[in-house]
Amino acid sequence: MDENQKFIRSRYPSASGYLDDLKRLHDLYRSSPIPSEELIDQFALYATPPSLRRFIHFDRLYQKLLNLPGVIMVFGVRWGRDLSILHGLQQIHEPMNHTRRMLGFDTFTGFPSVSSLDGNTSVTQAGAYGVTEAYEEHLAEVLRVKMRLGSYAHLERFELLKGDAAERLTQYLETHPETVVAFAYFDLDLYEPTRACAEILIPYLTSGAVIAFDEFIHPVFPGETVAARQVFGNNARFRRVPGVGPGHSSYLIFDGHQHD
Repeated sequence: MDENQKFIRSRYPSASGYLDDLKRLHDLYRSSPIPSEELIDQFALYATPPSLRRFIHFDRLYQKLLNLPGVIMVFGVRWGRDLSILHGLQQIHEPMNHTRRMLGFDTFTGFPSVSSLDGNTSVTQAGAYGVTEAYEEHLAEVLRVKMRLGSYAHLERFELLKGDAAERLTQYLETHPETVVAFAYFDLDLYEPTRACAEILIPYLTSGAVIAFDEFIHPVFPGETVAARQVFGNNARFRRVPGVGPGHSSYLIFDGHQHD
């Protein structure tokens, strides 16, 4: 990894000293005296409260789809944190459900472009939220190893689809007409890809499917909310996971209809 490479991302204003403490925690992790073979199982020691809350957030969403058939789709993968969380939850809650495949969509090169509905900030620009070169290869190997450590290790139950999300989704559904979607998590941040993918998904969503938006009512990324309202309607019953979820994440339970 190029230590000099700069990544454009959004960050909330923080209390005095917060970023210094965050850097100190990072340094402590990098220089940990814990033996390397044990360090991976001590992740909670160095995890920040927001990271732990995010895990609980996904756990509460995951429990809403346990009685539903279908795959999980994550739109906006970046480093793969959420895909990894979801795989862990699958191994906790339904390790024998080998049909619960996980698909991740991302350009892995950052935002390809933005529209007027996406606002105009330092992070709503082409190239923001990119990753290091060929990172998707590293992520795929990490996920393969984690799959082998779980049940049904001989089955590859994830797939990374690199490129334009709507195009790759269309290609996947053409190749897999049997697809039913139980959970779709949108973290694309932008209007056009969010709307395009959501519209394509409608016929494949099972009744009761969980559809979540990571940047709902986010002032820095207004396009995601605009797309959600246009596709699912102003009367859709969006809800939050109380207490633990990311500040702007909201979800709805798909009832088989689009609302005006």
